Amino acid sequence: MGIIKFILGIIGAVLGLVFGIIGTVLGLVFGLLGLVLGVIFFVLLIVGVVLLILLSPILILVAIIF
Repeated sequence: MGIIKFILGIIGAVLGLVFGIIGTVLGLVFGLLGLVLGVIFFVLLIVGVVLLILLSPILILVAIIF
């Protein structure tokens, strides 16, 4: 009876380790993806604001002319 529990314990430990590693890897991958997407959106936001500031005089002139 003790041997069966021992074997089951080892299997459980191995499964726990494997799923832990898989979970950690997935967490890292999705975390990095989130970080990259966040940086991209942040850059796009800044670029959009800068373009808006740079283009606003032109747009105002266009609006006045037309």
